[in-house]
Amino acid sequence: MVTALSFLPGGDLLAGTAPGGRIYRIRPDGKGSVWCETRERYVWALAAGPDGTVYAGTGDKGSS
Repeated sequence: MVTALSFLPGGDLLAGTAPGGRIYRIRPDGKGSVWCETRERYVWALAAGPDGTVYAGTGDKGSS
C-alpha cells in the first residue's frame, strides 16, 4: 500500500509503502523500481528538497 508520495526535482516520483518499508522511484515514462529498502515496516512521509535530498519518516510507531 502506498502511504507517502513526493516528487523529485526533474519529475521522478517517490512512493513510500507499507508494510515492507520500501521506497519506489517512478520515472515520468511510468517505469518504476525499488529506490530504497528502509528496513522499517512503514514509510509514513516523504519530502524532497530542491537539491534532491530526500527525508523519510519511517517506523512502527507512526500516528495520524
